[in-house]
Amino acid sequence: MFAAMVGVDRDDFELVSGSELVDSYEAPILERPPPYKITFCRRCGSPVPNPGSEDESGPAEAWFEVPAGLLDDDPVLRPDKHIMVDHKAPWCEIEDSLPQLDRQALFELRRASRTGPTRPGGA
Repeated sequence: MFAAMVGVDRDDFELVSGSELVDSYEAPILERPPPYKITFCRRCGSPVPNPGSEDESGPAEAWFEVPAGLLDDDPVLRPDKHIMVDHKAPWCEIEDSLPQLDRQALFELRRASRTGPTRPGGA
């Protein structure tokens, strides 16, 4: 499965319609809390942005990801890396020169970006 995602600051996001159709599924914990959670449209099944909120797992992040396929207009941004490449299908060939990050490298990048001046996703 491929997903083009756009990192968004929580303060810059507004869901303008359809909030009554948003639902979520929380899978059991496999490695460590928090569990995997996906938010989707009950009508069509499309992934929906999940800006989150403060809960028992702690405060919400300052940013979250929006599936690029949901955008009405060209976001002007272009991909800057491939992530989770250690989980790609063996037949999938990445043929560009963008950085390829495995799970560990991605987590290290995100950890560093929380303490550094750049935002996650390079945006």
